[in-house]
Amino acid sequence: MAPTRVLALVLGSFGAIFGQVAAGPAHVRGSVMDSTTRQPIPNARVQLIGGANAITNVSGNYDIIVTQPGSYDLKPEAQGYLPDREHYSVVVTAQSESTTLDMQMYRPGVISGRLIAASAA
Repeated sequence: MAPTRVLALVLGSFGAIFGQVAAGPAHVRGSVMDSTTRQPIPNARVQLIGGANAITNVSGNYDIIVTQPGSYDLKPEAQGYLPDREHYSVVVTAQSESTTLDMQMYRPGVISGRLIAASAA
């Protein structure tokens, strides 16, 4: 094998190794909000179904690290609240990617809206 081919092969291997080391984990980030008041829900647990979880901060924000690209389902939980959906889905397409997924929850038994008198209708 010619010396230039060997050098190219060695340099290519180093590039592949350093490329893998430089790539960081992917993140699923977002917020959990009250669907009626639009206020953040602090201390909500965001569960990556079958995996990690995170607790929201005072601003209702969370950050979960995922180890590889793929499709993930998440479920928020908070005392006194129910999620608007059974679960939320997100697709992470690449390493080192940050994907945003905002979720909403509501307080059961709370009715919101506007009352209109029958005579006004």
